[in-house]
Amino acid sequence: MKIITLQVNDSVKDKFFKLLEDFSPDEVKILGQSDEANADEYLQSIDKMVQSVMEVSLLNNDK
Repeated sequence: MKIITLQVNDSVKDKFFKLLEDFSPDEVKILGQSDEANADEYLQSIDKMVQSVMEVSLLNNDK
């Protein structure tokens, strides 16, 4: 199973969540939600997220 983080524009938010209702909870599960003001804080709270971002940044700097 893949875990992804998305930023959904308010103008399509309702349509997006309606689309998610087409899937069973075993197929797609919302793990968390936050508004844009708290997005950075939310991402930093995800275990290993900061480390992962730093590693990608280092890899990109090596190129």
